[in-house]
Amino acid sequence: MSTVMTLPFPWLAQNDSSDESSDSGHASWHSSDSLIVSRGSHRIGYTERMCVTGLDADQSECSAPLLVWGRDISADGVSFTHKRPMPHRHVQMLVPLALGLEALIVRLTWCRYVGRREYVSGGYFVRPANVPSSAPEDWDTLDEA
Repeated sequence: MSTVMTLPFPWLAQNDSSDESSDSGHASWHSSDSLIVSRGSHRIGYTERMCVTGLDADQSECSAPLLVWGRDISADGVSFTHKRPMPHRHVQMLVPLALGLEALIVRLTWCRYVGRREYVSGGYFVRPANVPSSAPEDWDTLDEA
């Protein structure tokens, strides 16, 4: 079984309170023994725009950057909505943060058509990446995926 890398993100940072008695648990609608939830970390809503670029088997860019909309995110994965099927197994994802863009390689593990000409895809973070020099500056000019 392969292991999934957990990346530290500022939006998932724990509270730095001095109270040592508090647990680092998360609220969830599912019981901890539920067969439905098989994630190692809790998801939170994340509806910001993100830029994805398809990667080939050598992890080289093989598509134009496309605009997608976040759905939820966790310490080890992400899901997002888009208008067309996503044909790539790996994508480079640019996530806007207050301090600039965060670039990540994501292994897509699922894609579902949810109706109204909309798809939802998701996957696991593989590793951080360098923000490419070709990163688009004006995301309003990007095609929606």
